Amino acid sequence: MSFYDFMQGFIDDKTPLGELASWINQDQNFPKHEYLAENILDYFSKTSMLDHEFLE
Repeated sequence: MSFYDFMQGFIDDKTPLGELASWINQDQNFPKHEYLAENILDYFSKTSMLDHEFLE
């Protein structure tokens, strides 16, 4: 299961994970088929539109 697929379970959740899932769904460039945590974190660190508090 990719990180994107995992996050779909949090859609409409009223938590920070729900907010992150919503943001991921709106990001057309999000690497939907990525499995490696290092690559996902690298993508987040290069994305200036994301509130990095989500990652803490």
